[in-house]
Amino acid sequence: MLKDFTINLLVGLSYSKLRKIFYSYFGILSFINFIVIFIITAFNRYGCWLRKDSTFATYGLFGLIGMDWLSLLVVVLSDIIIGIIIVENMLRRIKKVPISLGVLQ
Repeated sequence: MLKDFTINLLVGLSYSKLRKIFYSYFGILSFINFIVIFIITAFNRYGCWLRKDSTFATYGLFGLIGMDWLSLLVVVLSDIIIGIIIVENMLRRIKKVPISLGVLQ
């Protein structure tokens, strides 16, 4: 995979464009992750409402209560932090390989 990136960097792909590609990829993955967790949490709260479970039968904005929104905020922040760490480590590893050596291997 490093060979493909170094060939593309040799042809004209800059590190800033590569960074944007990686961040957009991990942004899309994080957004899908957020939507799935939101839907699962909302259906769980709605199911508790239908079962008349007194512990979790609260119904707030979009079917979630404040505690749920706080947990979704933690999920978003952790996804952002993990995405930044992964992208920066990948770019650092790609920058370590000299373009001429990466193409020749």
